[in-house]
Amino acid sequence: MIEIIWILGIVFFAFMTVYNAVAYRKNKTSILPTIFGFLLTLVTLLLFLKQSLLCISLLLFATFLLSVIKYPEISKTQEIFLFIQDT
Repeated sequence: MIEIIWILGIVFFAFMTVYNAVAYRKNKTSILPTIFGFLLTLVTLLLFLKQSLLCISLLLFATFLLSVIKYPEISKTQEIFLFIQDT
């Protein structure tokens, strides 16, 4: 039963990665959701395969660093979007 949950998690994150990649190509939106989805797909896959905890920790740390470094860009984009909606 637990294997089904892991597989569903892998499929979900992979689908979200592909969806965000297509949205990026089509609408020229941010590529960050695609990167996050890809990293989370890898983490879930490694957890499912019971791989080294070091690899999983490094991927989670990379995801955390990427989100902290790119936070100003994300918040700036959200402010512009809210400004456009208000006008």
